[in-house]
Amino acid sequence: MSLSLFQRILIQAVLLSVQSLLYFGCEKFQKNFHDVHRDIDDQIPLDPRWVWVYILWFPLIAIAPLSFYHGKGALLDIYLISIVLDIISSVVFYMLYPTTFERPEVPDTFSGRVLKMVYKGSYRGVNCMPSMHCSQCMILLITILADRELPLVLAVVYGGIALGIIYSTQATKQHVLVDFLMAIPQSILCFLFGYGIHMLIGG
Repeated sequence: MSLSLFQRILIQAVLLSVQSLLYFGCEKFQKNFHDVHRDIDDQIPLDPRWVWVYILWFPLIAIAPLSFYHGKGALLDIYLISIVLDIISSVVFYMLYPTTFERPEVPDTFSGRVLKMVYKGSYRGVNCMPSMHCSQCMILLITILADRELPLVLAVVYGGIALGIIYSTQATKQHVLVDFLMAIPQSILCFLFGYGIHMLIGG
């Protein structure tokens, strides 16, 4: 695609806006929620301190992808297409199989109070499976592995933060294990289809 970096930044901004709109908008049309909590989830302890890693997700997916722009920007385009597919498939999942679970009682610490505010951000506590925090971090990780021009220091920093965010979804109890597990094949398929679509449209 013959787009400038600025145009790709605009596309990224639009995607983030559309994602938020669809994520919260579909909550108004959902009913018959399924509880996805399982006994194994109780083996992962609640640690409110991980909320500080969890909230790095938005800055990470807003900034890190711009580092994939090298000349023609093919890898960034594949990433953006993959994210579009991720958003669409996630919303389809949310509408066809709405999920939720009961969050645990959070201790009254500074990190705990911040975590409570995060809980309130998703005002109904739904749209859990698959976790878009996990799927988009994994698409980012796949793209990092595919990017031979990305400086090693950026790969380590972005990759480390992405892995931390994935674990934080469990440690903060924003998600349960199945939300993460469902995001694994989803992210792989989105990237593969993103690559295929990019090649078809003249990549």
